[in-house]
Amino acid sequence: AIQKFVVDLAIITKDHSIFDDHTPFETERVQRCKCSVIRNLFALLNLVLSGKVGHPTSPAVAHVRASLLSAPFFKLLVLCTVSPRSIGFPTDIVAATKKTQSSLSSSSQSSQSSSSSSSSSSSSSSSQNKENNNSTSSMTTASVPISTLTSSLLRSLGGDTDIEMVEVLYRIVKEVLALPNLDITKLDYTFSSIKGNADTLTNLMRGYRMLHDSSLLLIEPAAESIASRLVDHCLGYDPVQLAIGKEALLLALSLGLSGASLLSLILDDTLVDVSNLKTPIKRALGKPVRPRRTAVDDVTDASRTPANESNATTAPYTGEYLVQRLTKGEAFYSSFHSILDDFIARRFSTFVETIVSSVASGNTVAFRLLMGSLDRFTKYKHLEKKIFLQSISPFLGMIREWATGEKSSAESRECCVDFSRKLLRLEPDLLTTSLEGHQFITKIFDHFMKRDTPLSVKIDILSLLPGILAACERATKSTTDHLPKIVKERLNEMVIYDFPINSKDLVKGSKTYTDYITALDLLLASLVSSGSALVLEILLPVLREKDHAHQSTLSSQLEAYVTSVSDENATQAWDMAFNMLINGEHQEDLKFMAVSQICVPLTRHVSSTTAIKIFSKNIQILVNGLLLPTSSSSSSSSTSEGGVNNDRKTLLINRICAYRLLEIMYEVLPGNIIKDKINGYFYDRPDAKGTELTQTVMRAAHATKSETHPTDERHVTHSLIWQYHVSAYRALAAVVMCTQTKDQFYNVFLFKESKDKGELLWENIVDLQSEYKFEAETNFPVVSKLVTSLRADAGGSPPEPHVYGASKKTSGDIKFLSSQYLADSSLSQDVDVLGSFFGAAAGDKMDTSSSSSSSSSSSSGNDAATSSLRRQRTILSQGDRLELDPLNNNPCMPTILAVLDAMESKFGSIYASSRDEMPRWMSEMHVKFIARETHPNIVMFIAKIIINRPKIFEPYAQFWLRPLMTLGSTPSYNGGTGFHYFLRDICVLLLRWQDAIPGGMDGAPPSTPKSAYTRERENEERAGASAFMSYLVMCCPHPTRQILRSNLEIIRLFAERWRGKFNVSKQSIVDQLGRTSSSSEKSTVLYRLSGLHILTILMINDIPAYDKVNDAEVNEFKFYEKLLDNVMFKRKEVYEAAAEVCGLILAYHEKETEKSGVSSSALDMYVQLLKDKINIMFGNQEYDRALNCLYKIGAHNPEFIKLWYLKIFSVLPSLIGEFKTIALRLILLHASSIPELYMKLKSARFESILHHRDADTQYVLLQILYSMRNTLDEAQISHIVAETSSVFSNQHPSESCRSLYYDLLTWVYDEHKEMRNVEALRLNLLRGFNDSSETISKKAYAFWDHHTRLSEDTLTRLEQMFTEMYHPDVEGSWVHSASSLMLQLTSASPDYGRVMFDKPLSDGLFKDYNIDASWQGQASSMTPMFAPSQSQEDASIMHGMMARDFAHGMAGGIMATKAPQFSATMASSSGGG
Repeated sequence: AIQKFVVDLAIITKDHSIFDDHTPFETERVQRCKCSVIRNLFALLNLVLSGKVGHPTSPAVAHVRASLLSAPFFKLLVLCTVSPRSIGFPTDIVAATKKTQSSLSSSSQSSQSSSSSSSSSSSSSSSQNKENNNSTSSMTTASVPISTLTSSLLRSLGGDTDIEMVEVLYRIVKEVLALPNLDITKLDYTFSSIKGNADTLTNLMRGYRMLHDSSLLLIEPAAESIASRLVDHCLGYDPVQLAIGKEALLLALSLGLSGASLLSLILDDTLVDVSNLKTPIKRALGKPVRPRRTAVDDVTDASRTPANESNATTAPYTGEYLVQRLTKGEAFYSSFHSILDDFIARRFSTFVETIVSSVASGNTVAFRLLMGSLDRFTKYKHLEKKIFLQSISPFLGMIREWATGEKSSAESRECCVDFSRKLLRLEPDLLTTSLEGHQFITKIFDHFMKRDTPLSVKIDILSLLPGILAACERATKSTTDHLPKIVKERLNEMVIYDFPINSKDLVKGSKTYTDYITALDLLLASLVSSGSALVLEILLPVLREKDHAHQSTLSSQLEAYVTSVSDENATQAWDMAFNMLINGEHQEDLKFMAVSQICVPLTRHVSSTTAIKIFSKNIQILVNGLLLPTSSSSSSSSTSEGGVNNDRKTLLINRICAYRLLEIMYEVLPGNIIKDKINGYFYDRPDAKGTELTQTVMRAAHATKSETHPTDERHVTHSLIWQYHVSAYRALAAVVMCTQTKDQFYNVFLFKESKDKGELLWENIVDLQSEYKFEAETNFPVVSKLVTSLRADAGGSPPEPHVYGASKKTSGDIKFLSSQYLADSSLSQDVDVLGSFFGAAAGDKMDTSSSSSSSSSSSSGNDAATSSLRRQRTILSQGDRLELDPLNNNPCMPTILAVLDAMESKFGSIYASSRDEMPRWMSEMHVKFIARETHPNIVMFIAKIIINRPKIFEPYAQFWLRPLMTLGSTPSYNGGTGFHYFLRDICVLLLRWQDAIPGGMDGAPPSTPKSAYTRERENEERAGASAFMSYLVMCCPHPTRQILRSNLEIIRLFAERWRGKFNVSKQSIVDQLGRTSSSSEKSTVLYRLSGLHILTILMINDIPAYDKVNDAEVNEFKFYEKLLDNVMFKRKEVYEAAAEVCGLILAYHEKETEKSGVSSSALDMYVQLLKDKINIMFGNQEYDRALNCLYKIGAHNPEFIKLWYLKIFSVLPSLIGEFKTIALRLILLHASSIPELYMKLKSARFESILHHRDADTQYVLLQILYSMRNTLDEAQISHIVAETSSVFSNQHPSESCRSLYYDLLTWVYDEHKEMRNVEALRLNLLRGFNDSSETISKKAYAFWDHHTRLSEDTLTRLEQMFTEMYHPDVEGSWVHSASSLMLQLTSASPDYGRVMFDKPLSDGLFKDYNIDASWQGQASSMTPMFAPSQSQEDASIMHGMMARDFAHGMAGGIMATKAPQFSATMASSSGGG
C-alpha cells in the first residue's frame, strides 16, 4: 500500500486527470490529505533511521526500509526538498517553514565554515542530523516543517552504509535536478519572470543547500558564477527578487565561495549608471537627504545599545534619497550586507588586512564592511570580541593615517570617529588594555581637538569623551599618564577659544549658537555619565554665568551629576572647587559658583563618612585661613585706596564662602560628630574640650553679623556687605541649631539686638536698598476648600449656590446680593476664589498646588525701573515650600523659619505654659516690628516670617493684631497701594487666627488672657480695626472680576468675625457708587458693584448703610442720591444690585423703626425718591427694569411692592418670557392679601399662562393659586382643578410643579368633601402612586393611608381597595398600591416596633438538619414541605428519611431531584365538580 501510494498518488498534482470530476474543494482536500500522509511517512522513516523505533536488525525495521527506500520514494523526497510546492504543499506552509530552514542553513554554514577537513565536516553534519532528529521527535508530525523532515532524511540517507541504496539516491538526485525547471545552472539571475513563483525559486535555492549539506549534490554549480551573476544583476532587484538573491548568495557561500573571490566582488570599484535608479533601489543604496546632522543625536551614544542603535542615529529626512556615485561592489554590499557582514565577521582575522588596506586606499565600501563586522561583534555574544581586537590592533595606525593624513576628508574623519566610538563600546578598556588602541584613540582625539579645528568638527570628536574619561579613571601609569593632560588641555582650549564669554552674545538659531549648545550638551552628558571632576573643572567658566541661555539644561544636568556621582569622584570635585576658593588667581564670581553649585550640593549628597573626611582635611584652612584673617593683614600701607578695597573685597568673598561651607557642615553632620571627629583637626592640643571649633565659629559669626563696613560703588558694594552679613547669620543659625539645647542661645545669638553696642541684626540681614511694589495678578485658580474650612472654624456655613454669601438669619433675614452681578456671563456661577489667596497660610508649610500666581515688582535705589515678578511656589534650600516673592527670596528667610521650627520642637511645651507674655525671642521681634524708626523693609520681612509660620505666632495674636492692622492700612509700609497679594496675606493671617478679634474681652475668645486688655487698648484696637477695614474698602475695587470677588469675600469674612468692633468710612463707598469713566465702562460697572456689595456686607452685619453719628463726613442726602442714581444705571447688573441694596435699606430701617418707634425724615425722603424712580420706569415703558427692580426690592421688603400691583396687572398680559415670571413672583409676595385676585388673574388669562410650556412660570402660577386657595369658591376651585389637571396629570416634566399640583388636589379633597365624588379629582390623586418621583409617590401613600380617607378596619379597607381605590386608568399600579395600603395596617399593631429576635443572628444556636427535598409521599397527604424532616418528635419518620437518603447515596444531605411522578388528585366532596 505504501509503495502504491508513493508510485501512483504522491507525485500527482492538481492538474492530473484524476481530479477532473472533483470540485476545487474536494481537490484541495485530497491534496491536504496526501501531504499529511507524506509528512507522516517522512517522520516514520526518520525515526526508523535514527534508531528510535525498533532495533535496526528487527524484521519490522527491515520491512519499512524495504518498502520505502526505493527510487520512487527517493524521487518524492528530492522533489519535496527542492520543490515542495509541486508536490502540493501549500504556499502558507512553505512560508511558515522559512524560519526553521533559515536556522538550518545558518547552522550548516557555521559547520562548513568551521570545518577544516572532510572528517570534521562529517562530524558537524552528524551533529546537525542528531539535532534535527531531536527537534523532529520533540514535535508532533503535523507541526514539523516539511523542510526539517527532508533535511533530516537526506542527512541520514547520505551517510547510510547501504551503498546500493545510496547510489540509487545519487542517481535520482541527478535526474530530478536535470529537469528544466530545477536546473540551477540555467537559471536567469535577473529573476525577471518569477510572476508569483518567488517561493518556488526560494525553495529551490534552499533545496540545493540541503542537498549539498547532505553530500548528495554530485555536480555542484560554480559558486563564483552564482556570486558574479548576482553582482551583475542585483542593482535591478525589487524586494521580492532581492529575497531570492539572498538565498542564492547563501547557496554560493555554502558551495564554498572563497573569501578572496568574495572580497574582490565587494571591493569592485567599477562604476555603474545611477541615472535611472528606481526609488526602492535608491532607498536601499542611497543616503537620505537630511538637514545637516548635529551631534545632539550623539549625546546619549554612551548609553545606546546595539539593538536600538539604528533608531538612535536616524535623523529626520526630506523623503528623497541621493545616489551620486555607485560601484558594483557598493551595490552588491548594500543589497546583501547582513549576509556579507556575518560571513566576514566569522572569518575576520583572515580578511582584516585586505579590508583595512582598501579603507586606507579610499574604498568606502571597505569601511562599511569594517563597520558591519564591528557591529556584528558588538551585537552577538557568540563572537568573541578579543578576536576582533587582536585582528584590528596592528592596523589601527593605517586607519588613523587615513583619517588624519594630508589626503583625509571630512567623510573620512566622520567615519573614523564613528569607528572609534563603536570600538570603545565594544571594549571600554581598550585604552588601558591595548597599547595600539590607546595610541589610536589618543591621537585621534588630540588631532581633531586642536585649537585651529572648527567647533563643528570637535562636536563629532566629543562623542568619544565618555569612553576616554572612563579610561582616565582606569588608567595605569605605564600607558595613560599623559592622557588626562591631553584631554584637559584640548577641552580647555575649546572652552576658551570656541565658547563665548556671554552665551547671550550669540544669536539663537544661528549655526554658531547651535554648535555651541551642542558641544555644551555633549560636555554635560559626559559629566553626568562619567562623574569626572576634570569635565566639571572645564565647565566652571560656563557655570558661573548667572543667566545662561541654556540655564535650565545646565541646572538639570548639574543636579543629575550631583545625585549620581560616586563619593570618590565627589571628593575630587569638592577638592577642585575648594582649591579654586583658596587660590587667589580665580575671579570672585567663579569662587561663589564653585562653593554654591559644587561644594554645597556635593556635601549634601555624599555619605557622612565622606563628609567627615572632607572637612577634617580642610577645616584648618577653612577657619584659620579664610574666616579669621583681618582686613589689615591683607593690605599694606603702601597700597593705593583701590588696591585696599580690592583686597577687602577678596577677603569678604573668602569669608562669605567659608561661612557657607561651615553652614553646610553643621547642617549635614551631627554636633557630636563635629565635636569628636573634626574638632581635633582644628584644635589638637592636650587641653582640647571638643568645643573649640564651635566656639570659634560662633564668636566669629556673631561679630560678623553686626560688623559695619564702608562701601564704594566698585569693589565693596552694599550688596557684597549684605551677603557677608547674611552668610554669617546663616552659619551662626546652623551652629546654634546643631549644638545648642537652651533657648537663651537662640535669643541672644539670633534675635537680640544691642543698639548701644552697635549690634544691629535686622538692618544687616534685610536688604534696605530695594523698594517693593506688590501687585495683584489676574490669573487665579478657582479654589474654595480653604474658605469652607475657615467658615467651619468660625462656626459658619459654606456659601449656598446662587447666593453671594451664606443666607445668615440675622438682621431680619437680610441676604447677601446674588453673585450673578460679579459673574462674567452665567447666572449660575458662584465660584469662591478666595482659596487662591489662602494657600499661603494653609499651614505652617506652604503648598505648591494652589499658587496664588501673584506678582510683585522690586526696584533698587540705583534702578528706577521696576520689573514684575510672578510669585511661584518652589522648594528653597531648607526644603521648605515658599513663594518666590522678593521677601522670601531673602536667603535668611528659610534659615529663620528653620530656627523657629527647631525652637518650637525643642521649647514648645515651655512656651505653651505661659501665654500672657511672648517668648523672649518673639518680644525682640515685636519691639523691632512696632518701633517707628524701623525701616519698612524690615517690617515687611518680619510680617512675612509671621505669615510663613502662623501657628507659632497664633497663641500671641493679641500682641500682634494691632501692629499687623496698622501695617495693612499703611501703604508706605506694606508694599504700595491697592489690594495686593501681601495685603491679602496679612488678611488671611488675621482670619486664620481665632483670637485675632479687636475690641476687648467682649469679643475675644475665652482663651484670651484678661490681662491682655485695657480700656485704652480696646479703643486703640477698635480704631485700628476701623482704619484697617476702611482701607480694605477703599482698596477693594479692581478692574478684574475675580480679584474683586475675592476682595469682597475677605471683607465679608472680617465683617462677620469683627461684627460690632469697627466702623467703615462711607466716603470710599460713595466714591465707588458715583464712579464714572468715559474710557472704560467695565471699570465703572465693577467699581459701582463693589460699593453696592460692601453696603450689603455691612448691613448684614448690623452696620447701617448710613449712620449719622459715624458717617457725618458724608451728607446723608448725597449718600442716598448716589445710591438711587445706580437704580437708573443702564447696565442690568448695576441697577438690579442697587435695587437689592435699596430693599435691604428699607428692611433694615423698618426694623429699626419698629424698635425705636420713630421714623426718619431722611428715610421718608429716600422712599419717596425710590418711588419716583420706579414711576419713571413705568412711565418710560421700561417694564423690564421696573419689574426687575421691584422684584429685587421685594425680596427684602415685600411691603413696598403693594403700591405697584395695579400697574403690574395692567402690563401682565403684554409681558413675555422671564418678565412675565417676575411679574407673577411679585404677585406671589402678597397673593393671599390681594383683593379679587382670581378675577384679576382671569382677566389676565391665567389659563393660557398655565398651558405655556415654561416650568418656572407654571410653578410660580401654581404657587399663586395655592396661596389664594382659601379665598376661592367651589366653582372657581373646580375650574382651577380642571385647568391644572389638563396640564399636570400626565407626568409633567417638572417634579416641583407636580408636587405642588398634588398638594393642591389633596387640599381640595380634604377641604371640599362635596368634591370627593368627582372622578377626575380622585383619578388624579390615584395617579400619584405611579409618579416617577419617589417623593411624590410617598406623599400619595401618606395621603391615602389616613383614617379620614381609608378605614382602619381590615375588611372595610379591603372593600375600599376595590371600590374607591380602583380605576381602570391606574390598573397597572393598583395591585402594588393596594397591597401596600393593606399591609400598612400592620403598623397599627403594638408589636409592630418590636424586634423579631432578642439576640442577633450571630449569637443563635445552629443545628444540622437532613432535609428531604423530594415531593413523593408528601403531597398526597397535603403535608407541608420538609415538615417530616423538621419534626424532632417523629423519630420513625426521620429514620425512614435517613434510610431513604442512604439508599440514594445521600446520607446526611439533600436528596437529588428525581423524575416527576405525580399522584392522583385527592377526591373532593361528593357533588363537587
